[in-house]
This record gives sequence, C-alpha cells and structure tokens, in this order.
Amino acid sequence: MEQKGTLSVCENNTVIYLEEGAAINGNIRAEGCENLTICGWGRVCMEQYTYEMRKDYARSVDIINCRNVVIDGIIIDDSNDWSMRINGCDNVNIKNVKIFGCRGNSDGIDICGSRNVTVSDIFTRVWDDSFVVKALGTGNAENIVFKNSVLWNDFARPIEVGVELRADSVKNIRFENIDILHSTTGYPLMGIHHGDHARVSDITF
Repeated sequence: MEQKGTLSVCENNTVIYLEEGAAINGNIRAEGCENLTICGWGRVCMEQYTYEMRKDYARSVDIINCRNVVIDGIIIDDSNDWSMRINGCDNVNIKNVKIFGCRGNSDGIDICGSRNVTVSDIFTRVWDDSFVVKALGTGNAENIVFKNSVLWNDFARPIEVGVELRADSVKNIRFENIDILHSTTGYPLMGIHHGDHARVSDITF
C-alpha cells in the first residue's frame, strides 16, 4: 500500500495502521481530536518532496491540540523539517519509533507545550536535535519523560530543553537511560537553552 500527500485527521477515535511495507509518501497531520492511534511497521517518508515544498510538506508527523494519543512502531524517513511534533497535546505515549533524517532541521521528536508525555524505545539518526522540549504558545510543557532510547546526531544537540520556551512554565522533564552513539560537532550533548520567558524547573538528565 502506498499513499501520497497529506493524511489529515480531525475525528475522535481514529486508528491509522501502517502495515509492514506500507508507505505514506507525504505526512500525517492531526488536529483537535481525542483517542488517536498511529501504529504499525510502515513508513512515513518525504523523499519525493523538495525543500521548496516545505509550506505544505514540513513535518512528517504533526499532532496539534489532541488528547490521548499513541504512536507506536512506525518509521519516519527523510522529513523536510522536524520529523515529529507534538504541539499543545495532553496524554501522549510514543514508543518503538525509528527516525532517519538527513536534511537541515530534521529534528527527531519535538514535544512542544504539551503535558503528560512519555517517549520510549526510540532510535534516531538525524541532522539536528533528537529529543527536544519546547513551548510555542500552546500551554505549559509539563510531566514529560524520554527513556530507553538510542540517539545518533550528525549535527546539533541530541537532548535539549529549548530554545523556544513561550509558556508560563516548563517543568518536570526527565531524560533517562539514553545512549548517545554519535555527536561530533562540539555542541553540548544535553542541556537547557532558554530563549524566551518560561520558568524552567525540575529538569533531570
């Protein structure tokens, strides 16, 4: 199975299952829904979309203002921008995801202004940050755990809180049992890079 373009989700109680060998040549975008599951062993790939097409094809998986989200098992390949953004969401579980990105700004997973998020058993090889917590004006970033993962960075920082922290607070963020295989550009392997007004507290590496 192969699908091209953007797969848009706005209905509650939606399951997207990508069987092994299946591919979405484009991206997945969900907004304002509850009880969303994206799972399986297929790929979300942007290799057919050039940098100039970023207006419509930027992030491979973009989840906005959703509740009760599970993302399990998929492969994200060659994103035009951040590979996965979780923005303004509550109660999210991301696990067993593999991410490969070679373009500028191809972050791994960016948790932005979201709450009660667990990210576990992830592999990244990306050309920017791997695990990031930000706040983009969609509420506080709180109660976020990244764990049991393996990261390979060809540029930027494997683990970061920041730069954009546009919220009242960013707190209770934990990074645990993470192996960094490669990061050679001289950037810090992990850190807080504060570029706005949030009160930052209870960050554990």
